[in-house]
Amino acid sequence: MIGYIIASGSGTRLKKLDLAMPKGLFPVNKIPFMEYLLSELDNASHIYITSNHENCEAYQNFLAGYSSKYSAKKTSLLVINGTFDDVLFTLNDSVKPAEPICICCCDNIAPIKSHFSSFEEDIISDKYDQIIVTPKIENWQKYGILTVSDDKSHVTSFRHNDLITEREKAVNDKHYIDGGIAITRHDFIEKIRKEGSFEKFMEKSLASKRVGYFEPDIWFDIGNEEDYNKTCESVLFPQYFDRCKTDE
Repeated sequence: MIGYIIASGSGTRLKKLDLAMPKGLFPVNKIPFMEYLLSELDNASHIYITSNHENCEAYQNFLAGYSSKYSAKKTSLLVINGTFDDVLFTLNDSVKPAEPICICCCDNIAPIKSHFSSFEEDIISDKYDQIIVTPKIENWQKYGILTVSDDKSHVTSFRHNDLITEREKAVNDKHYIDGGIAITRHDFIEKIRKEGSFEKFMEKSLASKRVGYFEPDIWFDIGNEEDYNKTCESVLFPQYFDRCKTDE
């Protein structure tokens, strides 16, 4: 499995805490959030981190220190412009993988490492085209919004939060689900990767009925100041991500 950590956004919601620091490097328990993500993905054969030009140097410095500290291998930085649309850029122009692909954001995390082998088995065995790792349905307001069918067997559409009206939220509350992490067949992406925007990518790829959902035991988020503070204060975070030792 190949991992992609999407980190090319500007992180404006955390700028008042630190103007210069990229969102993925904000510390939790004195450790950059990106370290936890890399640890969760360390079963991947390769990990790609996307960055914009503004944050490139900070992520390069982080990776240099991370590599010497943890003997990290198989990690590459892709410097591009854009936010979540960089998924398609990465898949179209940078890397042509022949393995299942795990796409996740730099500002949320779930303890999924122990499930990676079963996810990959489900993908390779042709059981699913895509597996969505998602927090509980009541957290659907965060990030992008996936509209699922009544029986939750497949996704019917994808939209960003600012495109959802209050009326739609009220009517469709029970039929929305967050998709912060997606694990996808590489050949399935090849079929739809020329669709343009990330919204179209999601709509086309997730319209398949072979979509599985995995709800992790717990979900952490640093996308905005409130969520970042909650994650830093959580007594559960160190329980799931005990990476405070510097001698690993």
